[in-house]
Amino acid sequence: MRNAPDWIEVRSRFVEPIADLDPGERAAIQLARAEEGALLLIDETAGRFVASQLGIPTTGTLGILRAAARVGLVDLRTSLARLLNTNFRISQALIDQLLSASLRADKPPMR
Repeated sequence: MRNAPDWIEVRSRFVEPIADLDPGERAAIQLARAEEGALLLIDETAGRFVASQLGIPTTGTLGILRAAARVGLVDLRTSLARLLNTNFRISQALIDQLLSASLRADKPPMR
């Protein structure tokens, strides 16, 4: 990577074959296994499955957006709209579920 920010640490290592995952997913899983307390950011279903079988906690892009929206860093509706303008695939049902849960979280509890 050219002109990487100072906070990025590049690590090279042999990437052992894991199931039918691509090299990037395998490397990410191996790095998460090596780092105590790591949370693996991975969206692919097969990679998430393998990580969970290895006891690695995971989240995906939507989990990051939801967490950022909860603390006021992003607007979830706007972020999802921008995400849909990329090649990211998500069902309308999941979008509706995320937005509905977000609206419920924004309302104060009834007394």
